[in-house]
This record gives sequence, C-alpha cells and structure tokens, in this order.
Amino acid sequence: MTVTVLIDLDDTLLRNNMDTFLPTYLQGLSGHLSTQVDPRLLVKSLLKATGKMAQKIYPATTLEQTFDDHFYPAIGIPRSNIEDQIQQFYSRKFPLLRSLTAQKPGAIQLVHEFFHRGWDVIIATNPLFPRTAILQRLEWAGLSADQYPYLLVPSFEYMHFAKPHPAYYAELLGQVGWPDRQAVMIGNSLSDDISPANQLGLPAFWLTDQPNGTKLPQHSKAVSLEQVIPWIESCLNQDHSPFEKTPTASLAVLQATPAALESRSRNFTDQNWHHSPESGEWSPVEILCDLRDVDS
Repeated sequence: MTVTVLIDLDDTLLRNNMDTFLPTYLQGLSGHLSTQVDPRLLVKSLLKATGKMAQKIYPATTLEQTFDDHFYPAIGIPRSNIEDQIQQFYSRKFPLLRSLTAQKPGAIQLVHEFFHRGWDVIIATNPLFPRTAILQRLEWAGLSADQYPYLLVPSFEYMHFAKPHPAYYAELLGQVGWPDRQAVMIGNSLSDDISPANQLGLPAFWLTDQPNGTKLPQHSKAVSLEQVIPWIESCLNQDHSPFEKTPTASLAVLQATPAALESRSRNFTDQNWHHSPESGEWSPVEILCDLRDVDS
C-alpha cells in the first residue's frame, strides 16, 4: 500500500538553526544590494513583506506576488531594476550559507527508504523563499531534487499559502491532484507542522528528542527519526479520512482548491482546457462551467 509523505526541510531533513541562518542571510542580501537600497530599509521591508506572506488567507495571488506588492513599493525601486542583482545573490552569495547547515544523520536513508517502498514524497517546507533557495537547501541536505523524484517542492513562486495555515497543507495535496491514499506529515515544529496538518486531518509525526509531556493532537506522535517508518506503517492500517469533517478543515480545502487549480493550470493551452480525457467525460472548461452553474 502506498502513502503520500509530507516532510519538512529545515531541522527535519537538514540541520539549520534559523536563529543563526536568517540574520546571516539578511546581512548578506542587504549588503549585496547596499548600492541600491539602504540595508536597514531593505531588511525592514523584507521582513514586513514576508510577514504579509505568512498572514495571507486568500487564494487570489501567489506568495511571490504578495511579497512583490509589499516589498518593492516599500524600498521605492521597481523589481526590474534590481532583479538581476538578486539573482546574482542567490547564485553567488547564498551558496556560502551552506556552512551554517549540516546534513542530518539518518535523513538521507529515510528518504531513500520512502522511495524504495514506492511511497510518494512532498517536501513540505515553508515556501517563503524563492525556488532556488529551497532547492539549494535540499542539495545541502544531500537530497537534491535532481536525484529524488519528489511529487512537489513548494516555493513562493507557485504557492498561495504558508505555514502555519492549514490551507497550506491542503494546497500541497491539491497541487498533486488530491491523491486518493493515506497522507502523513513529518516535521520538527509543533506549531508550524504538527498542529495545522492535524487540523486538516493528517496524522502527524513530531520529530523531537524532548516532548516534555506535551499533549499532542489526535493521531500524532513524538519520537525519533528512526521510528518514522514503523509509525507510517501503523497509520496505513488505520482508517483515516483525508480531511477532518470540521469547519477548519472544510475552510482550508475551500481556500486551497482555487489556489491549486491556478498553479496546475498556469501553463494550460486552449487544447488542455477543452480536452476530454475519455469519450463522454467532461473537459476542464465544462467542469468549471458546471461548478459555476451549481454555485450561482
């Protein structure tokens, strides 16, 4: 039996202390752009725009569009004027931050075992960085997307919600086509990974060495990396609905559905929109028209 495994990146698959990493990252980026923007203004504006992404609750725009709408007006420079310099930072300076991270013992073997068993894997990292920054951190973990066929590696270019919103987890599953199988979440943060995933209805595995008697949400467990596989196998033997029948879970699915549809159809041609998979079945346009008629 297969399963869809959602697994966090930082401090789950990669040792990366964000209390050290983020200040160094901000210092490097602001220094790189210091001839264009005052470093203090850049850091202040970047943090505020990032906060807007984290607070986002509507599916209308991607996280990148939300960031752009708040960051570039705040620094008073159009994106086109510094886009090349930002890309240079991520290609030349961002790789130097690798020294602040380390591969996590057992993580590579764990992911390899997922694929060996035929399980599907989604990298459920917080998509507040550009895609290049996330792919580089995966490579630092020894788990390059060039080596492993992940179903999805989210980033702010393609996602509409961020952690800890339950709609983020619904959007991940929506972007891979709402798989009709058990899905589980693995992460190191109780507030960002475990609780919101569980609110959606996903069993969640909290990677921590010191649970300290913390009361976990239903269908959750707190143990070590070595116990992940047995825990997932136990989940496969349980009858979990993909989503909880609660207002929170239902709202998350409703928010995530148009967001996932926008991402999946972004490169559709007219032929894609009007193509029927089988004779007598509806095309995407016909399905959307029916939804419009039913809901109007």
